[in-house]
Amino acid sequence: MSKPNRNRKHSICVRMNDEEYNELRMKLQESGQTMQSYVNNAIHGGVIATPEEVQALRELNRELDEASRLFRGTANNVNQMARSINLLIMLLQDEHPDWSKADAIVSSLPRQGDLKIIAQHVVQYRKDIDQIWQSLRQYMAQQKPTPVSATQ
Repeated sequence: MSKPNRNRKHSICVRMNDEEYNELRMKLQESGQTMQSYVNNAIHGGVIATPEEVQALRELNRELDEASRLFRGTANNVNQMARSINLLIMLLQDEHPDWSKADAIVSSLPRQGDLKIIAQHVVQYRKDIDQIWQSLRQYMAQQKPTPVSATQ
C-alpha cells in the first residue's frame, strides 16, 4: 500500500533572478520548511508562518487555554451555588421544611464579599480573553491572502 504523497512523479524547474532566489531562501529559512513543503503549502493556500509567528500563536494558545481553564472553574463554582439555591428553594416550599438542611445549605453559600470576588474574576477573564482576541485580530490583519491563479 503506497503512502500518500509518495507517488509524486512530476518535478518542476523554476527560473529566478538573484533577488528572487535570495528572497525565497530567506523565506524558507524563516519558515523552517523544506522547499517541497513550502511550495505545496503555497499551492494549497496554506499560510506560511515565520517561526516568530508560530511562537506568538503558541503563546496566544497557551494564554487562551489558561483563561479558559480558570473560567471553567469559576463557572463550575457558580453552577454549584445555583444548585444549592434551587435545593434551598425546594426545601422552603415544603409544607414542613427541614430547617437543619436549610441552615446547612445557607451556611455553605458564599457571602456577598465572596460573590464580589467571583464577579471580579469574571471581569478579569473577560479582559484577558478580549486581549487575546485583539492579538489574534492584529495577527490576522497582517496576513496577506494567497492570490488566485488566472488559470483556475
